[in-house]
Amino acid sequence: MNKTTVITRAMVVILACPVAWGKVWAENCLDADSQSEMNFCASNEAKETDRELEAVYKKLLKKIDPEDQARLRAAQSAWVVYRRKQCEFNTSGSIGGSIHPTVLAYCYAYFAEQQKKILQEQLECEEGNLSCAGHGRSE
Repeated sequence: MNKTTVITRAMVVILACPVAWGKVWAENCLDADSQSEMNFCASNEAKETDRELEAVYKKLLKKIDPEDQARLRAAQSAWVVYRRKQCEFNTSGSIGGSIHPTVLAYCYAYFAEQQKKILQEQLECEEGNLSCAGHGRSE
């Protein structure tokens, strides 16, 4: 694949994904003047989204019993591997291009945002909801 094709595909991904990625695509990153600035900005956005996910994860851990804590830790560890592998696949079209770090960072941020929503739903479950950790068991 030639360099022009890689860059074109990466730009299509970058320009198409803000719609799908919602808040993950920060407005200030769109104003970056260079690829290195875009990479830096995207990396910061991914780190911030990971911090938000970590905060929800820690709150949920405090709310659930030790048995469910072990389940959540195992699930989260598996999710980290899944996200890495999925983003490696999703962004393979930009490998070798200077835009790849940006595309990869936004992929990580997208999945972190989705996982944060999933954990937040668990955190906010109403008592008796059997689809939530720790609910419905006899005490």
